[in-house]
Amino acid sequence: MGRDDLVAELTKAVERRRDRSTGVWVLAGLGGMGKSTVALRVAAEAKRRGQTVWWVNAGDPATLQGGLLEILRQTEAPADVLRQLRDGRPTASALFWQFLASRGTRALLIFDNADTPSVLSSDGHSAPGDGDGWIRPDASIPTIVTTRATNPRVWGDWVALRRLGALPDDRAADLLRRLAPDVSDSSGIGALSLARRLGGMPLALRLAGTYLASPFSRWGTFDSYRTALDTTDTALAELDLESAGLITSTWELSLDSLTARGIDQARPFLYLLACFDPLTPAITQVLTSRDAGEILRGLAEVALIDVVSTPGSPAVTLHPVVADACRVRLRGGNHYELIREAIGYLVAAADALDPERADDWLAWERLVPHIAAIASWAAPQLNEPSLVALLELGRKASVALWTKSSAALWGSGGHRNASDDLIRSLGAAASLLGEEHPSRIMARYQSAVVLLRSGAHAQTGAALETVLDDALRVLGPRHRDTLVIRDGLCGLYLVQERFAEAEGAYRSLIADQEIVFGREDPTTLATRIDLAWSMGMQGRYAEAAEICAAVVDIDCQILSPEHHRTLDARSDLARWLLGAGQIGEAHAHAADLLADTDRVLGPHHPMSLLTRAVLAKAQAANGHDTEATFTKILTTMDRDLGPHDYRTVLVRHDRAEARAVFAARRG
Repeated sequence: MGRDDLVAELTKAVERRRDRSTGVWVLAGLGGMGKSTVALRVAAEAKRRGQTVWWVNAGDPATLQGGLLEILRQTEAPADVLRQLRDGRPTASALFWQFLASRGTRALLIFDNADTPSVLSSDGHSAPGDGDGWIRPDASIPTIVTTRATNPRVWGDWVALRRLGALPDDRAADLLRRLAPDVSDSSGIGALSLARRLGGMPLALRLAGTYLASPFSRWGTFDSYRTALDTTDTALAELDLESAGLITSTWELSLDSLTARGIDQARPFLYLLACFDPLTPAITQVLTSRDAGEILRGLAEVALIDVVSTPGSPAVTLHPVVADACRVRLRGGNHYELIREAIGYLVAAADALDPERADDWLAWERLVPHIAAIASWAAPQLNEPSLVALLELGRKASVALWTKSSAALWGSGGHRNASDDLIRSLGAAASLLGEEHPSRIMARYQSAVVLLRSGAHAQTGAALETVLDDALRVLGPRHRDTLVIRDGLCGLYLVQERFAEAEGAYRSLIADQEIVFGREDPTTLATRIDLAWSMGMQGRYAEAAEICAAVVDIDCQILSPEHHRTLDARSDLARWLLGAGQIGEAHAHAADLLADTDRVLGPHHPMSLLTRAVLAKAQAANGHDTEATFTKILTTMDRDLGPHDYRTVLVRHDRAEARAVFAARRG
């Protein structure tokens, strides 16, 4: 089926709204085959007919979430639906589609660049063909997905899968003629020969045709352009990409012409853009540098970049194949300064950002794909200072993702997975440094933390102890990084229920944190809450409650009563007050906290559920039957967190104790 026929099919299907068997279309094929172009044409026709079109980049979890949140904001979704999507809850996709169905919106939804199909699943791991994620057989809005994943089993038998390959010679030649109508070709041989030379690859054809029609063109015929391709050094032997050599040839000719017209920074600027993630809009600092307006216009005119006007600055992306080809040149030539310049822009963009500040989390998410991209392909090109700067920036970004995930308190959210993925990329880059280099030590520590999250406790313990030995020897016991590693080892003790060891380690750690950070620093205060937990789990409830009460007072002053760290401390305080037998005070504290968590986080948030469990336990101590309340709480937690999550297990213990207390009072 040709592109025009496919566009017609999709346009007709979208126009008649949809039926159950053809509600989701998956356009699959290699990069450069025109999948996004087909989707754009269908979108343009839908807009012409007055339909709303939502275009969401599904390249990674963070950009997917950002696009979906924008849809919900545009449709004025209730706060609870927005919150569940922000928190990465596994039920978010169901609520998203339920809300859109209730709105009855006439729209078209396009998920572009879904090259990792699992991003579109409800949990971020399984195949979207299960039908319970972001694409669904019963969705109320027709949906188009573009992807390189062609396996029908991934997508399910309920989607309409359309594979896109190279254009036939005659259609490829027609495309060139349409793109460059003023190029003389009376015999038709010139366009046909050039089309064959470009292998019928739509992206290469578009670049060539757009260039020939541009005011920058140095060649007036298809034959002269083809001859230029054959005589240009395209370094084909270095390219490990499908048809990338063809694309390299076309854009190199375009860049030569831009240079000849006086836009001599076009080539280095394109290379600079290629350093970043090609599907994530380039950061503002790059687009406002070097008086980039003329450069962007020139690159866009020859179709080397896509520019979308947005408030504040343009959003600029590259086709992935163009970016890959540029990177080959960056690796093979004397372009190291460009890569280091790219890192400098990232560092500048993050300069005012705080990983702990909720208002900054979205900005961190936008930087993460760029950090991961440079770490994955460019690390061997970097000198030590640049590599260290990249690793430190990546470390802060992973902390931001993890902090957001922890604040949301969901066990397998997309941000937690994105944090682990980034840490793996950074670990591979850090391996270029010596084993005892400070940055390598911290990368090894972060890798150990990923192991801990996966449940490999014994393996984690060995890794953490080795890393700590190196940190103590290289950095010293009171270095900030050493303190972080010591805290991680204490956390492992808690997970392994080695509470007495954890208590001793936490006391030693706090003594040094107070010297380095100060008594009222948020890091020191958070460690004191963990110390209280180690004591409370040993049955010393009154001591644990006393520590928590002191921390809550300070947190309320220096953070806020509704900051995620403060809410966590208040939750622990209620639990330890109840354990100490201060039932009335625990009940009052839990009731106040529940009012705040319901308002700030929502009634189904785990913090709210944990607080409800403490409140129910206090009510049981006062002679009330709370079995129905616990059943409702655990039903939600089993579904959303899983039966083995430590919070679910904790509430199950709370229910057992509440049952015993209630039975004793009745007896």
